[in-house]
Amino acid sequence: MQSQFNCRLAANKLLVFPMVALLLVLFPPAAYTADESGEIMTVVDQFFQALEERNGALLEEILYPSSLNISATAQSEGGSTLTARSYEDLLERFSSGQPIIERYWNHTLLVRGAIAIFWAPYDLYLGRDFSHCSVDSFQLVKEEGRWWLTNLSWTIERESCELHPDGPRFRESPAEHT
Repeated sequence: MQSQFNCRLAANKLLVFPMVALLLVLFPPAAYTADESGEIMTVVDQFFQALEERNGALLEEILYPSSLNISATAQSEGGSTLTARSYEDLLERFSSGQPIIERYWNHTLLVRGAIAIFWAPYDLYLGRDFSHCSVDSFQLVKEEGRWWLTNLSWTIERESCELHPDGPRFRESPAEHT
């Protein structure tokens, strides 16, 4: 009788583990609340709004002072050129000039406590002209109940670009096409 019980217990254990694993895959535990996700994405979207509007005041509201910002520009002969910008440099560079229209899609958001990471492919237009595409990686921190962008990193690729799933941002008019 004891051996029969042990066999049933072993069989149940073999079924329980795959079932728990399947449930965790189908319904992962929430690492953050929907409200918190919305707050973080509002800050991220405000950054893109500030670029398009060239709004230095909005950038100052969402960028953490003393943040570091790094771009990696892909070179046609291979490798990348890194460019680091301070908080002040970023404000100066992105506060004036023609609109920067950056569109992201399929973003990933990771959150644990007071830190978050936003990662997404993007395409970018300077005014109406396509410039480049690649990936953004933004780090955020929560301080005194609000989220700040602390470090922005992005790659710049001008060849073999993956454009936004909606297609080009601006369509040529029939007169421009002839």
